[in-house]
Amino acid sequence: MKLTPTIEQMIEEAPAPIEPRHFMRRLLEFLKNGLHLSAPALPYGADYCALTYSGAFAATAVYKTGGSGGTILKTLTFGNDGTNITSITAT
Repeated sequence: MKLTPTIEQMIEEAPAPIEPRHFMRRLLEFLKNGLHLSAPALPYGADYCALTYSGAFAATAVYKTGGSGGTILKTLTFGNDGTNITSITAT
């Protein structure tokens, strides 16, 4: 029975130019140490988004900078037909 090689062994044995090897080593570090990803970025340079709902659907999304009491950057208003979102208006 042949053992499956480790990631380290695969990287060491891979015939690759120096740049891709550095990339693979960096990827290995991420995999070994866990990926530390920040929260996904909000659009429009915002750091806060307030949602209001109409029934089961989001009715508006208000994007702000400076947290919940900050400056409004963009407001999206969502239209729906009771089943699907049908339009988005930005102001």
